[in-house]
Amino acid sequence: KYVVTSMLFICAVFVFFLAAVALAIVFFVLFQMLTPSGWWSALTWLPLSLIPAYGIMKLLLFDKVVLIEDVAYMSALKRSWLLLTGKARGEWPRGYLLRLIILLHLFVLIYFTIALLFQFPASLIQMLFTSSALFASILGQVLSNLGGVIAGVFSSVSMVVFYYDIRNRKEGFDLKMLARMTGERSPIASREKSRS
Repeated sequence: KYVVTSMLFICAVFVFFLAAVALAIVFFVLFQMLTPSGWWSALTWLPLSLIPAYGIMKLLLFDKVVLIEDVAYMSALKRSWLLLTGKARGEWPRGYLLRLIILLHLFVLIYFTIALLFQFPASLIQMLFTSSALFASILGQVLSNLGGVIAGVFSSVSMVVFYYDIRNRKEGFDLKMLARMTGERSPIASREKSRS
């Protein structure tokens, strides 16, 4: 289910890019009719690039929907779109999509900070151990990859927390509901139900 839904997500992203390109061509033709050069339509390229960016952001929670809610295919993409639609009560930013955009920017900053924290000792080791370049290179790569893994795990966990936060705010979802859902899907619970 996850693989097929991921392929549908890639197809949807492709459709968003095609829509932006088609609109860019339409604007090029229109500008060519109205002005001596159609290249003035380049002014529309930046706003048109927001079409695929918006679509990708709205579908970004599809993997959590597939893995946690066991909803797959187009339903998972629609569910992700609906989860990121609307506004929350409270302080700014209220829009769920705006919160996701801010969160993704923080992920990038944290990712590069963690990567640099591990990259600096790796570079230092390579400078100090010039006699054994192979050892320094291997150790440097291990440290760099370790930093990337830690940053990746942090961003993945943060996205799951963000997903649960949205469900809690929009649907009143809490830990009791999660325990009930996972209990119903677990093999032990299904065996107990079949016995009774």
